[in-house]
Amino acid sequence: MAVLSPLSVSLALAMVAAGAKGATLEQMASCLKLPHGDLMHKFSAHLKEVLKVDAGKHGLELSCANSLWVDESVHLKSSFQSELKQSYGAEAAPADFQHKAEEARGKVNEWAEDETHGKIANILPPDSVSSDTRMILANAIHFKGAWKKPFYESSTEEHDFFLPNGKTIQVPMMQTMTDQYVKSYPTFKALRLPYKFPDSTWSFSMFVLLPHDKNGLRAMEESLNTQSVVDDLAHLEHKIPMRRFQLPKFKILFGLEMSDTLKLLGMELPFGDHADLSYMTEGTQGPSLKVSSVRHKAFVEVNEKGTEAAALTTVEMVTKCMPMYTEDSDFVADHPFMFLIKEESSNTILFTGRVLDPSKEQ
Repeated sequence: MAVLSPLSVSLALAMVAAGAKGATLEQMASCLKLPHGDLMHKFSAHLKEVLKVDAGKHGLELSCANSLWVDESVHLKSSFQSELKQSYGAEAAPADFQHKAEEARGKVNEWAEDETHGKIANILPPDSVSSDTRMILANAIHFKGAWKKPFYESSTEEHDFFLPNGKTIQVPMMQTMTDQYVKSYPTFKALRLPYKFPDSTWSFSMFVLLPHDKNGLRAMEESLNTQSVVDDLAHLEHKIPMRRFQLPKFKILFGLEMSDTLKLLGMELPFGDHADLSYMTEGTQGPSLKVSSVRHKAFVEVNEKGTEAAALTTVEMVTKCMPMYTEDSDFVADHPFMFLIKEESSNTILFTGRVLDPSKEQ
């Protein structure tokens, strides 16, 4: 079981990229698949606008917050502070990492839990912040949306779900006879579940990608061109009658330290002593910085009413030392599947994850 927010990771690292230059910036831009310099930050500012949703007006909650905590020994360049404030809405808060690291960790965790409406606690575990820490940048995203057509709780029943190890368990399956947006590909089916949102400017949906083969999730993920599928799914507007429709309720809380993964993706320089983050700090007297850790934690819950999801990404800084379409009237998610939550007008993926066992949270 796993869930991630690519958007949260990208925004947190884009803030770091605002202070990078040369080969370090090149690696970060390539890894994030975002344009260099001003275009990167203008795009991030646009995403911030996408995430400004009036919950009271539309019944859908979506919020994004960025922040950074800086040790008193670090003096940020005014240009870096201005970029973070203008493009990311982030302002620097003072912290005494050198003498009160545990107190600073508590402040970051408190901010994170508050911004994710209590869904993500302890993003920074014990001993993750030390006297060597000089800066922490963070992004938090919270999403809560009701289905455009909710499922009836009275229709939810226990049904079989096939696990990767070949065993079968009983899980609560949501069911409906309502027409659904479903498309069939050679190796999987795609389901689009729109969220209630009357504003024509933005459009939010969950997409479920269900392999035809009960053990086909890994093969599907390995062969999947996610961007191509996402682009194609943007046109999934053809509803078909459902003969059988079952989707399990599920709840996932998942966290990981991403440094090794990012290095494998080609972002090595920001973590090493050759990191060039000189656009971040003033003068030559202050400490030269590098990234020491990138932590990500995400939560999602899907039930008859809709979805609630949250994500938190922190970056800690230390000193150096498609296919043909065919109709199908069944969509029975009784085996492992992948899901996406995205804003369709901008094609922005907010969350992505996989469900291996709906009966477990982690």
